[in-house]
Amino acid sequence: MKSLLTYASFAVVGFVLSGCATSWNSGPNGYALFKNDKEPAFVTENNKATKTGRACAENFLSIVATGDASIEAAKNEGKITKVSYVDYEVSNYFVYGKVCTVVKGE
Repeated sequence: MKSLLTYASFAVVGFVLSGCATSWNSGPNGYALFKNDKEPAFVTENNKATKTGRACAENFLSIVATGDASIEAAKNEGKITKVSYVDYEVSNYFVYGKVCTVVKGE
C-alpha cells in the first residue's frame, strides 16, 4: 500500500510540474505536454515579406527562463522596418519550453 501511495504521489507531482515548461502562448492547438507547432499572431496591411527575423526565449521548469522573444527583437534581427505578419513557433517537451517570434516584412 505504501509503494502504491509513493507511485501515485510521484505521478501527481510529475503531472503538476509538467505544466511549468508550457509556453505562455496556448495558441489554436491549446496547451500540450509535448508540442511542436507554428501559430499565427497577426497580419498587417503590408503585403511585402522579403525579410525574416526570429527571436526566441527558453524555459526550464519555470525556474530558469532566458531570451528575448519580443517582436522588436525579431524585427532588429531581420533588419525589418515594416512588418507584414508575425507568427510564433512553440515547442514544449515535458520540462523544456521554447517560444520563437517570427516576423516577416521589409
